[in-house]
Parts: sequence; C-alpha cells; structure tokens
Amino acid sequence: MNFKFYFKRIILMTIIIFIGLCTKNICNAATYNISSVNDLNEFASNVNNGKTYEGDEVILLNDIDFKGNEENEWVPIGIKEETPFKGTFNGSGHVIKNIFISKCIDDVKNYGLFGFNDGQILNLGVDGSITLTNNTKRIQCNLGGIAGTNYGSIKNCYNSIKLTADDTCKWITGGIAGWNGNKSLNKKATILNCYNNADIYLLGEKFSSCGTIIGEINYDQIELRNCYSIASIHNESNKGHIYNIALEGSEDQTMYNCYYLETNEYQYPGYSNGINPKSSNYMKTADFVDDLNVNTNAFSMDTKLINNGYPVLSWQNKEEIIEITGIKIKKSANKLDYKQDESFDTTGMIVVAEYSDGTSREITNYTIDPKDKLDINDKNITVSYTEDEKTYTAKQMITVKLVNTVKETNTLKETNTVVSKNETKIDVLSKDNTVSDKIIPQTGEKINCLFILMIILIAIIIFYKQYKKNKDIK
Repeated sequence: MNFKFYFKRIILMTIIIFIGLCTKNICNAATYNISSVNDLNEFASNVNNGKTYEGDEVILLNDIDFKGNEENEWVPIGIKEETPFKGTFNGSGHVIKNIFISKCIDDVKNYGLFGFNDGQILNLGVDGSITLTNNTKRIQCNLGGIAGTNYGSIKNCYNSIKLTADDTCKWITGGIAGWNGNKSLNKKATILNCYNNADIYLLGEKFSSCGTIIGEINYDQIELRNCYSIASIHNESNKGHIYNIALEGSEDQTMYNCYYLETNEYQYPGYSNGINPKSSNYMKTADFVDDLNVNTNAFSMDTKLINNGYPVLSWQNKEEIIEITGIKIKKSANKLDYKQDESFDTTGMIVVAEYSDGTSREITNYTIDPKDKLDINDKNITVSYTEDEKTYTAKQMITVKLVNTVKETNTLKETNTVVSKNETKIDVLSKDNTVSDKIIPQTGEKINCLFILMIILIAIIIFYKQYKKNKDIK
C-alpha cells in the first residue's frame, strides 16, 4: 500500500474541508429588522459602540415616528469616524419621522440620521429638525439630512429635515450629506436618485460650505447623478461657499443630471456642466420626470400631492402591501395541565396575527389540534389560522398525565417557530403561565472550524503513527 499517497490526500482533504467550513461561516451575513423606536435606538447604540454591521443588511419594516423633542433627542448612527456604519441600511420605502437634535454632543463632529456612513443607505425618507449651536470644541463639523459624512453610497432617498447651524464652528452642510469622500483612503462617495425639499439656515459670520444636496467633496471623490433640490439656503452673513447643489470642482468628478430651482441662485453656481436650473412650473411636469430618469425609473409624478407637485421617488407612490407574517399566542390558556382523555380548554388564551407593518390583531377563528381527547403523548397544542389561502401555526405547551400519577413540577418550556427566512420566534412559557416572545436573527448554522480541524489532525497523527509502526515491523 502506498501510504505516502494516501497521507498526502488526507492532508489535502483536511485543508479543503477547513477552508470550506470557514468560508461558509464568513459568508453567512445576517439580516436585522427594525420596526420600532426602540429597535432604531438599539441599532444606533450598537454602531456607536463599535458594531459596524459590515456585510449585514438592516431592514426598516415600517414608518417610524421618533417623536423627537428636547427630552428625546436623536443620537446619530455612527457618531465618530472610529465607529462608522459599514453595512446596508434598506429603508424599504419607509420614512423615519420627527428626527430632532437641538444641541451638539461633546467630541462629535458628524450629524444627521447617520453621523458617519461608510456603507449603503437606500430607499429611505427622513423628516424633522436639526439645530446645532454653541459647538466650541470642534473647528469643523459636518451636517446632512441623511448623513453628516458620507464615504459610502446613498440611493433613492429624500430629505425633509430642516437644518440649522450657527458660526461657533465651520459647518460643512448638505441637504443629503455634508462631507463626501476621502481620496487618501480611496473612498469615493456616491449619491444617486435623491432629492431635498427642506431649507437650510446658516447663522452668524463664520465661514461655511453648504449645498442643497452636498456640502463639500474631498478632492473630487464623488459620483452625483439624477438628483434635484427645491430647497433654499438662508445665509445670514452672505459669506462662505454656498452652492445650488454641490461644491464646484474639476471635470474629473462625476456630477451629472442634477437640477435646482432657478429662483435659488447663489454666488457659486456649482459645476455647471452637470447642474442646471429649472423653473418651478417645469419641475412639476412629466418631462422633468423623464429628465431625472436617465438609466433609471427612480422618480415618478407626484400623483398623491405629497411633495407639492414636484417629482417623488417611485416607492413613495406605491401603495404599501400589508401582509400577515405569522401568528403567536400572546397569552396562554388558563389551564395547561391535563389528565388523559380530557379536552384542551382555550379559555383565557389570546392569539394574535402579526402583519408586515408592525401591527397585530386578535383572532378567534383559529383551529386547534388535537381538539378532542388528549393523550399522554401530547406535549403541545397546535394553533392554526388561515388568511389569504396561507396557513400559519403556533404551539402551546401542555402537560398530560395519567390518572392518579404524581404531579410533576411545572418547568420552563419554549418552542421555536420559524416565521421568516431570517428570524425565529421564541414563545417562552413561564411558571405563571404567561407567554413572552423574542425575535432573533437567523445567522445560519454555526460550525467550530478549529474544533473540527483538531479532530481531523488527531486522526492523521494516529494514522501516521500506525503507518510508522507497520513500517518498522517490516
């Protein structure tokens, strides 16, 4: 037998298995869903504490009203360059409303919904108010409706956040994003198919750089296409570099097919080859929508009059399709311990259907199985509900005993029901018979590559020692 031949093959197979298993883990990106203010705050906190979400997708499931005020101020997502967002944030055609910031945060220079974006932001709208004054600890700060600093991409988004900044530091302000790109880091920012309809206010005498879409670009590191603004810039001192859309620059930068209201002319018109004025009347026509839709269908007519007749993003005109996502047992039945041949009693049990817009409603026209006599082998009751020709189920844990058997201690039980590709619903039954539920991301099968490699290496060592022993005997 050619032991060297087989030994080499085993080593090669070990390497292939190790690389394959580790690659499976690395490529297994996670999806995170956001449906509430608490979810949004938790997500922002995670990023600000160092979780970049690189390779992951964060999905907004519904509109969120932040209801911001002086007692409930927004802290941007990725407040520092050291803690940027690097994943994909998909607004899914939803709006985050009433974002509110009224004061600067110590040692923070980037403000907006996102402070520092080094990932992708798409299909999102924002509104609210950001007013920043008395920032004496920074020489320069960056402010934008979507992002204060943008090293990544922003696509199919709009801003309706009113931005105000005073002259206690040099503000780089843009309706969509403030500072964009970084040549030394080879970071080229991208803004595609966006619009701004919220005015910008610059207070005081200090130098500022401001545009209705972007504030400033680092050495032409920008691709800006198919954008428009109907916003005005109110510059108290009439100083600084104020642009209709963006900072003017060399022809090496990509600024194409962007428009502004011709009545909003500022001292720096911007890169004229790609940025053009249009009248208010023309910007409300189908022809202007066609102008914007170069190699895209991102814009459509404002048929719902939600933007004063100016073009809206196509997702804004779509009627939201609200679908059922599953059912859950919100409250357990009063009775959970049974004797054999008894029937399950639904008294006290509350079952709700959950929907894609984050709402839920109680349902009563569900079925249960088994519905007749319980058997000693029955460990749970299956609750079924059918809507739109689809059936959804949830399980209620029960205990069934033989007559005259010793009563067992009621212990915690939990059941898992997969409700979507990326989530698992866990119904936890406590000793007081109440049910709670948690949503966790499904990140796939977790395999300990090092442990498997160790086992294979041990097998190889044993095999090799046996081979040496046989060879010595011969």
